Amino acid sequence: MQRYVLFHFGGMHIMPPWSPIAMKNQHYLHRRDALRLKQLVDQLLHLDGVEVDAAEQLQEIVAAATMLPDHTGRKDCVALHSLVTYEAITGSASHTIRLVLPQDADPNAARISVLTPIGLALIGRKRNSLIGVNLPSGRIEKIRILAIEQPDTTACEVV
Repeated sequence: MQRYVLFHFGGMHIMPPWSPIAMKNQHYLHRRDALRLKQLVDQLLHLDGVEVDAAEQLQEIVAAATMLPDHTGRKDCVALHSLVTYEAITGSASHTIRLVLPQDADPNAARISVLTPIGLALIGRKRNSLIGVNLPSGRIEKIRILAIEQPDTTACEVV
């Protein structure tokens, strides 16, 4: 029987990316993003309302994600502040959004919160992934990630 070691990092357990369990994982987060998202989850879990449900979903994503070192050159995964182009598999037009924290969201400028159904579906996913978006109506819409453009990292630093 093989055993896999979970590393402990900032209150999170990290599965080494080379383990077979982690390789099946569909979410990939840089440690900096994981820490920001964990802080967001901790804040929201103390509130009542719709955000609590989204926070619990985000908590599950962060807990199950494969953690990437911040210095990796990996640009094929959706991160905070990524510019993401996706389309519904029904053949509708493509959409391009920037995935942001809730306080930076502006739907009119296509800056979409990570706590929205599309934000929760996209965070940590790889280019060309086919994923389901849990819509508020209860329906699941399948989308494909067409392109991911990473931001200038200096523009996204926490001050």
